[in-house]
Amino acid sequence: PDQTTRDLLAQRALQDDHEYARRAALQALAEKWPDQTTRDLLAQRALKDDNEDARGAALQALAEKWPD
Repeated sequence: PDQTTRDLLAQRALQDDHEYARRAALQALAEKWPDQTTRDLLAQRALKDDNEDARGAALQALAEKWPD
């Protein structure tokens, strides 16, 4: 995991036209970078993503990595 990859994944999580790509990006971020920045991004996507699969992936990652 490096910063360039993280930045690319964060960009895809926010801007990709395909919900499956956004979902995969969110899952990868949660797996490789389980920090507050990722938590904040996941929380934002859980509330604001237009697609239910992407919202669900964000919620699942939050529940697994941050059960509080």
